[in-house]
Amino acid sequence: MKLMNALLVTALVLFTAGVVHADDISGGDSRIVIGTGPGGSPDCSEFQGSAVDGIISDDCIVTGTDATSVTFAVPTADVLGGALSCSSSLTNIGWTTPGSFTATIDGTSVDACTFTAPTTVSLWTWAYLAISGDGIPLWYVGSSSAFNDGDCDLDDDTLGIPVGCDITFSNSGATGTQLFTADAVFDGSPDGVGGLAPFPEPSTLALMLLGLAPCAFLRRRVAQR
Repeated sequence: MKLMNALLVTALVLFTAGVVHADDISGGDSRIVIGTGPGGSPDCSEFQGSAVDGIISDDCIVTGTDATSVTFAVPTADVLGGALSCSSSLTNIGWTTPGSFTATIDGTSVDACTFTAPTTVSLWTWAYLAISGDGIPLWYVGSSSAFNDGDCDLDDDTLGIPVGCDITFSNSGATGTQLFTADAVFDGSPDGVGGLAPFPEPSTLALMLLGLAPCAFLRRRVAQR
Protein backbone atom coordinates (compact mmCIF):
# COMPACT_ATOMS: atom_id res chain seq x y z
CA MET A 1 0.00 0.00 0.00
CA LYS A 2 2.83 2.42 0.84
CA LEU A 3 4.45 1.62 -2.50
CA MET A 4 1.19 2.28 -4.33
CA ASN A 5 0.71 5.60 -2.53
CA ALA A 6 4.26 6.63 -3.37
CA LEU A 7 3.72 5.79 -7.02
CA LEU A 8 0.51 7.80 -7.12
CA VAL A 9 2.15 10.82 -5.50
CA THR A 10 5.06 10.63 -7.95
CA ALA A 11 2.69 10.34 -10.89
CA LEU A 12 0.68 13.30 -9.62
CA VAL A 13 3.80 15.46 -9.42
CA LEU A 14 4.86 14.46 -12.93
CA PHE A 15 1.36 15.01 -14.27
CA THR A 16 1.26 18.48 -12.77
CA ALA A 17 4.62 19.28 -14.33
CA GLY A 18 3.32 17.99 -17.66
CA VAL A 19 0.35 20.36 -17.48
CA VAL A 20 2.66 23.29 -16.80
CA HIS A 21 4.86 22.47 -19.79
CA ALA A 22 2.09 21.25 -22.11
CA ASP A 23 1.78 22.73 -25.58
CA ASP A 24 0.04 26.08 -25.30
CA ILE A 25 -0.75 26.48 -28.97
CA SER A 26 -2.59 29.75 -28.34
CA GLY A 27 0.56 31.24 -26.83
CA GLY A 28 2.67 31.03 -29.95
CA ASP A 29 3.71 27.35 -30.08
CA SER A 30 3.25 26.53 -33.77
CA ARG A 31 4.47 22.94 -33.59
CA ILE A 32 2.29 20.25 -35.13
CA VAL A 33 0.28 18.61 -32.37
CA ILE A 34 -0.89 15.07 -33.06
CA GLY A 35 -3.89 13.81 -31.11
CA THR A 36 -7.03 11.69 -31.33
CA GLY A 37 -10.76 12.18 -31.22
CA PRO A 38 -14.12 10.63 -32.10
CA GLY A 39 -15.08 9.72 -35.68
CA GLY A 40 -14.20 11.69 -38.79
CA SER A 41 -13.19 11.51 -42.42
CA PRO A 42 -11.49 10.83 -44.76
CA ASP A 43 -9.85 7.45 -44.36
CA CYS A 44 -6.35 7.78 -42.84
CA SER A 45 -4.97 5.24 -45.33
CA GLU A 46 -5.65 7.70 -48.17
CA PHE A 47 -5.34 11.00 -46.35
CA GLN A 48 -3.65 14.15 -47.62
CA GLY A 49 -4.51 17.77 -46.84
CA SER A 50 -3.28 21.32 -47.25
CA ALA A 51 -2.57 24.22 -44.93
CA VAL A 52 -4.73 27.33 -45.02
CA ASP A 53 -2.54 30.41 -44.70
CA GLY A 54 0.08 28.21 -43.04
CA ILE A 55 -2.35 26.80 -40.46
CA ILE A 56 -3.13 23.08 -40.28
CA SER A 57 -6.26 21.72 -38.62
CA ASP A 58 -7.47 18.39 -39.98
CA ASP A 59 -8.21 14.80 -39.07
CA CYS A 60 -8.81 11.36 -40.55
CA ILE A 61 -10.48 8.19 -39.35
CA VAL A 62 -8.66 4.93 -38.57
CA THR A 63 -9.97 1.96 -40.58
CA GLY A 64 -9.00 -1.67 -41.00
CA THR A 65 -6.83 -2.25 -37.92
CA ASP A 66 -5.88 -0.15 -34.90
CA ALA A 67 -3.18 2.40 -35.66
CA THR A 68 -0.05 1.54 -33.69
CA SER A 69 1.95 4.35 -35.31
CA VAL A 70 1.20 7.84 -36.61
CA THR A 71 3.37 9.66 -39.13
CA PHE A 72 3.05 13.31 -40.19
CA ALA A 73 4.99 14.66 -43.18
CA VAL A 74 5.25 17.88 -45.16
CA PRO A 75 7.62 18.88 -48.00
CA THR A 76 10.84 20.29 -46.57
CA ALA A 77 10.50 23.37 -48.79
CA ASP A 78 7.19 24.21 -47.08
CA VAL A 79 8.57 24.18 -43.52
CA LEU A 80 9.41 27.65 -42.20
CA GLY A 81 11.43 28.78 -39.20
CA GLY A 82 13.73 25.77 -38.92
CA ALA A 83 13.19 22.02 -38.70
CA LEU A 84 9.77 20.46 -38.27
CA SER A 85 8.75 20.00 -34.65
CA CYS A 86 5.95 17.68 -33.49
CA SER A 87 4.42 16.87 -30.12
CA SER A 88 1.57 14.70 -28.88
CA SER A 89 -0.31 13.87 -25.71
CA LEU A 90 0.22 10.24 -26.72
CA THR A 91 3.71 10.39 -25.20
CA ASN A 92 2.03 10.71 -21.79
CA ILE A 93 0.79 7.12 -22.14
CA GLY A 94 3.97 5.51 -23.42
CA TRP A 95 4.05 6.33 -27.13
CA THR A 96 7.59 7.05 -28.32
CA THR A 97 9.10 9.22 -31.05
CA PRO A 98 12.62 9.56 -32.44
CA GLY A 99 11.97 13.21 -33.26
CA SER A 100 11.70 14.76 -36.71
CA PHE A 101 13.59 13.29 -39.66
CA THR A 102 13.91 13.75 -43.42
CA ALA A 103 12.66 11.24 -45.99
CA THR A 104 12.12 11.13 -49.75
CA ILE A 105 8.61 10.49 -51.08
CA ASP A 106 8.14 10.26 -54.86
CA GLY A 107 11.28 12.30 -55.41
CA THR A 108 10.24 15.01 -52.94
CA SER A 109 12.21 15.71 -49.75
CA VAL A 110 9.83 15.75 -46.76
CA ASP A 111 10.21 16.52 -43.08
CA ALA A 112 8.39 13.94 -40.98
CA CYS A 113 7.78 12.73 -37.45
CA THR A 114 6.45 9.40 -36.20
CA PHE A 115 4.87 8.33 -32.91
CA THR A 116 4.77 4.61 -32.04
CA ALA A 117 2.49 2.89 -29.53
CA PRO A 118 3.83 0.69 -26.72
CA THR A 119 3.09 -3.04 -26.74
CA THR A 120 2.10 -3.23 -23.08
CA VAL A 121 0.32 -0.92 -20.64
CA SER A 122 2.77 0.28 -18.00
CA LEU A 123 2.04 1.14 -14.39
CA TRP A 124 2.96 4.73 -15.27
CA THR A 125 0.22 4.83 -17.94
CA TRP A 126 -2.35 3.41 -15.53
CA ALA A 127 -1.38 5.93 -12.84
CA TYR A 128 -1.34 8.84 -15.30
CA LEU A 129 -4.82 8.07 -16.60
CA ALA A 130 -6.19 7.47 -13.12
CA ILE A 131 -4.88 10.80 -11.85
CA SER A 132 -5.85 12.73 -14.98
CA GLY A 133 -9.47 11.79 -14.39
CA ASP A 134 -9.91 9.51 -17.38
CA GLY A 135 -12.05 7.11 -15.41
CA ILE A 136 -9.62 4.23 -14.80
CA PRO A 137 -10.56 2.35 -11.58
CA LEU A 138 -7.71 1.23 -9.36
CA TRP A 139 -8.50 -2.46 -9.81
CA TYR A 140 -7.90 -2.22 -13.57
CA VAL A 141 -4.13 -2.09 -13.13
CA GLY A 142 -2.52 -4.59 -15.50
CA SER A 143 -5.67 -5.04 -17.60
CA SER A 144 -5.06 -3.39 -20.98
CA SER A 145 -8.55 -4.20 -22.33
CA ALA A 146 -10.14 -2.15 -19.56
CA PHE A 147 -8.60 1.07 -20.90
CA ASN A 148 -10.63 1.09 -24.11
CA ASP A 149 -14.13 2.32 -23.24
CA GLY A 150 -14.95 3.33 -26.82
CA ASP A 151 -15.11 7.11 -26.51
CA CYS A 152 -11.87 7.74 -28.46
CA ASP A 153 -10.11 9.74 -25.75
CA LEU A 154 -6.59 9.21 -24.43
CA ASP A 155 -7.27 6.05 -22.42
CA ASP A 156 -8.44 4.28 -25.59
CA ASP A 157 -5.03 4.87 -27.21
CA THR A 158 -2.89 2.92 -24.75
CA LEU A 159 -1.87 0.24 -27.28
CA GLY A 160 -2.95 1.98 -30.49
CA ILE A 161 -5.66 4.28 -31.81
CA PRO A 162 -8.80 2.15 -32.28
CA VAL A 163 -10.65 1.69 -35.57
CA GLY A 164 -13.36 4.32 -35.82
CA CYS A 165 -11.41 6.98 -33.93
CA ASP A 166 -9.72 10.01 -35.46
CA ILE A 167 -6.08 10.97 -35.76
CA THR A 168 -5.83 14.75 -35.59
CA PHE A 169 -3.10 17.07 -36.91
CA SER A 170 -3.09 20.68 -35.85
CA ASN A 171 -1.22 23.88 -35.30
CA SER A 172 -4.55 25.70 -35.42
CA GLY A 173 -4.65 28.91 -33.43
CA ALA A 174 -0.88 29.31 -33.46
CA THR A 175 0.46 32.83 -33.29
CA GLY A 176 3.90 34.24 -33.94
CA THR A 177 6.18 32.54 -36.45
CA GLN A 178 4.27 30.67 -39.16
CA LEU A 179 5.44 27.07 -39.39
CA PHE A 180 4.38 26.33 -42.99
CA THR A 181 3.97 28.09 -46.30
CA ALA A 182 0.47 29.33 -47.09
CA ASP A 183 -0.75 26.30 -49.09
CA ALA A 184 1.60 23.57 -47.88
CA VAL A 185 0.47 20.03 -48.70
CA PHE A 186 0.78 17.66 -45.74
CA ASP A 187 0.23 13.96 -45.23
CA GLY A 188 -0.67 11.74 -42.30
CA SER A 189 -0.52 7.97 -42.13
CA PRO A 190 -0.92 5.15 -39.59
CA ASP A 191 1.48 3.03 -41.66
CA GLY A 192 4.74 4.95 -41.34
CA VAL A 193 6.60 6.59 -44.22
CA GLY A 194 5.64 3.71 -46.52
CA GLY A 195 1.97 4.58 -46.10
CA LEU A 196 2.29 8.21 -47.12
CA ALA A 197 0.67 9.27 -50.39
CA PRO A 198 3.12 10.53 -53.04
CA PHE A 199 3.64 14.27 -52.81
CA PRO A 200 2.94 15.99 -56.15
CA GLU A 201 5.89 17.95 -57.48
CA PRO A 202 5.23 21.67 -58.21
CA SER A 203 6.02 21.16 -61.90
CA THR A 204 3.48 18.33 -62.09
CA LEU A 205 0.81 20.49 -60.50
CA ALA A 206 1.56 23.31 -62.92
CA LEU A 207 1.17 21.01 -65.92
CA MET A 208 -2.12 19.69 -64.55
CA LEU A 209 -3.46 23.21 -64.14
CA LEU A 210 -2.38 24.15 -67.67
CA GLY A 211 -4.05 21.05 -69.03
CA LEU A 212 -7.32 21.82 -67.24
CA ALA A 213 -7.39 25.51 -68.20
CA PRO A 214 -8.99 24.96 -71.68
CA CYS A 215 -11.88 23.03 -70.09
CA ALA A 216 -13.57 26.21 -68.89
CA PHE A 217 -13.28 27.76 -72.38
CA LEU A 218 -14.73 24.67 -74.09
CA ARG A 219 -17.60 24.56 -71.60
CA ARG A 220 -18.51 28.17 -72.41
CA ARG A 221 -18.49 27.45 -76.16
CA VAL A 222 -20.73 24.41 -75.72
CA ALA A 223 -23.12 26.45 -73.57
CA GLN A 224 -23.30 29.20 -76.21
CA ARG A 225 -24.23 26.69 -78.88
